[in-house]
Amino acid sequence: DKVFHFGAYAVLAALMLRATLTPKDFGTVAMIIALVAVFGAVDEWHQSFIPRRSMSFADWIADTTGAIVGALAVRFIPFMTPRRPGSLS
Repeated sequence: DKVFHFGAYAVLAALMLRATLTPKDFGTVAMIIALVAVFGAVDEWHQSFIPRRSMSFADWIADTTGAIVGALAVRFIPFMTPRRPGSLS
């Protein structure tokens, strides 16, 4: 279960960061990680209202860890960072 949380949120953060104009900027990376972590927290909170589901701090940790890994992969692995037309990098 935690592996799926980790993977889904890693992909979400990576795709969100790739969609920005400045995927190598640390401020952008931090903002994406924070947004995805907040989304994970809201998702976990929302589950407390669904019958037979519960909120899990461990799931949120897996979500946030996945977001960190996904965003940092886009930031530091060259082939994962999109090239923008007219950019030199």
